Amino acid sequence: MALSTPAPSGATGTVEVTPQDLLRASLTEMVAPCWSVHGLSPSARATVVTLAVEMPPEGQPRAVSIRLLRARGDRYPADVTQAFEAARRAVLRCAGAGYDLPADLHPFWREVEMTFDANPHVM
Repeated sequence: MALSTPAPSGATGTVEVTPQDLLRASLTEMVAPCWSVHGLSPSARATVVTLAVEMPPEGQPRAVSIRLLRARGDRYPADVTQAFEAARRAVLRCAGAGYDLPADLHPFWREVEMTFDANPHVM
């Protein structure tokens, strides 16, 4: 299943938007307010981490399932740890009673990957 949306102005054709794309965008909006990098060292803020988390149909992340998949920009293991822990806290803090995600799409968000990047100039 994929949704088609009009291409940006001046482009031709369509852009495919998958349910995974929509869910990723939705989760990013839900988690972003809880992600704080202010307490991180400058080198930890320069570290980009991608984590994985399992979520049951209720949308409550399983804390024990949160794991680091990859990191880049990491000069020191402590930077990776700091960045990962900040991302982990954000996922758990914003979950509250569970993320409000469409139950019919649970197979797409049973396990979620999220990338956390404190560099505003990187998209």
